[in-house]
Amino acid sequence: MIVPNDAVFSGMNNIALTSDFEDVENNTPVLAIKTVLELFKARLHIVNVDSEHYVTLTEEFLTERAKMQAMFADFNPEFYFIGMNDFHEAIQQFSKDHQIDLIIIIPKKSFIL
Repeated sequence: MIVPNDAVFSGMNNIALTSDFEDVENNTPVLAIKTVLELFKARLHIVNVDSEHYVTLTEEFLTERAKMQAMFADFNPEFYFIGMNDFHEAIQQFSKDHQIDLIIIIPKKSFIL
């Protein structure tokens, strides 16, 4: 968990979960995320940043979105598909715009520090 030095805890009302919408059933730690959502009674915002989004989503994205909807149905997730090249910039702006208190990013590769 990364917490800025000047952060002040004031609760968690909005949680963003980033997803590439690829094999979401196997790549999403559902139980851990649900535990956090239940603990804080937070709203769930599921966000995808992809430079390929134009007017509509592909069938693959729609299928994976439906799976995510079912996995988190009890939390009434809101979905956002952002067509930008810079992931970090998109998430930073999204967080400001939607008053996100916690961002959950699930890495695809393990890194040893």
